[in-house]
Amino acid sequence: MATPQCQPCNSPCRECSAETTCISCWSGILQNGTCVASCASGSFSTIIAGRLGCQSCDSSCLTCLNSSTYCLSCPANQLLQSGACVVNCSTAYYADFNTLSCLPCRSPCVTCSSILNCTSCYTNMLLYFGQCVSICPDGSYPSVTQCLQCPTMCQKCKNDSMNVVCTTCSNGKFMIATIPGQCITNCPDGWYPNYGTYQCYQCQTPCGNCQSATSCSTCITGYLIYHGDCLQTSECPPGAFLWPN
Repeated sequence: MATPQCQPCNSPCRECSAETTCISCWSGILQNGTCVASCASGSFSTIIAGRLGCQSCDSSCLTCLNSSTYCLSCPANQLLQSGACVVNCSTAYYADFNTLSCLPCRSPCVTCSSILNCTSCYTNMLLYFGQCVSICPDGSYPSVTQCLQCPTMCQKCKNDSMNVVCTTCSNGKFMIATIPGQCITNCPDGWYPNYGTYQCYQCQTPCGNCQSATSCSTCITGYLIYHGDCLQTSECPPGAFLWPN
């Protein structure tokens, strides 16, 4: 009967149970009886029974690092957030599909849909077109947690009880002096524009229409117009004649 022989382990095995089955390695990491330079995808290097070896990642991870449950990447249709794989990002995080991960929103966003687009803000801040601001810019007004657009032709406005009213008008627009809160393109008949205040003021009787407080362009019945004045007469003054309209 042949005498059993001891055969040396093949390099790089330090210890082995068969010619090609390593138990420990001179160099590299032990994985499934083989000495490898690095653990295969889906596993990580760790000390197992006093030897450096490879351990499989948890099923929730596609790849992991230093722990079976600390994920580096995720299965399909999941996103990486703080070492865990999730279907939906937590509050204060947004889904970045370039990196397949959940990234934190930047302050002062409370929630966001991207690094550049806030969807809600911290207390004392207002949401304005995806940005958090402390004061609503011209053309908008504060409403609870956000800035809403002013009506057309308003440069500034405010929420007055149940109605939003203009406080100043856009460039070139006018507000009727006795009816504040509404901006118009042109002053109505019987009113004249003041280009200093951009308000419409009512023409004074006997002007029908006027160009300013002191210059009529038409007169009410019974008056004649002469050099911007309305004259209560049926005849023109000396040096003038009646021009029929």
